[in-house]
Amino acid sequence: MKSFHDSVFAYSFHDQPASVVMTRSSSSGVIRKSSVVAQTVFGDRLKAFLRRLHPSKTAMNVAADTGCSAAQVEKWLEAGTLPNCVAMMRLIAAYGPEFLAAMFETPPAWIVAACAVERGARIDSEIALREREIDELKSQARRGAIKGQ
Repeated sequence: MKSFHDSVFAYSFHDQPASVVMTRSSSSGVIRKSSVVAQTVFGDRLKAFLRRLHPSKTAMNVAADTGCSAAQVEKWLEAGTLPNCVAMMRLIAAYGPEFLAAMFETPPAWIVAACAVERGARIDSEIALREREIDELKSQARRGAIKGQ
């Protein structure tokens, strides 16, 4: 069974050559490979998603949405650092499956399905709002017609 890490790279970066960097964990001494290209691509996708969502005052708005500090968000946007695990969980909680989908070149089917469910719920909410507005306009029109008689 593939791990989540393997799945991310299989879905996201399967067509791109990677510059591999060997890193050693200071606590365990385990040597790991990490893909510089994967980190850059992920960082670029993160920045694009956040800037598309909040074109102005991006760091401040993302901080308000997630509870991460604006300084931390600014590092992701300008310094090329990546969010830590806690920050990623906050981003996922704030922006849902659409955030996850934006991080993949080709999102897995379960993320695509979750995006569709979320979009459907938003559309249902918008329809309900418009129906209330229509009812209010009809009510105002009836009151106006009664006053005019």
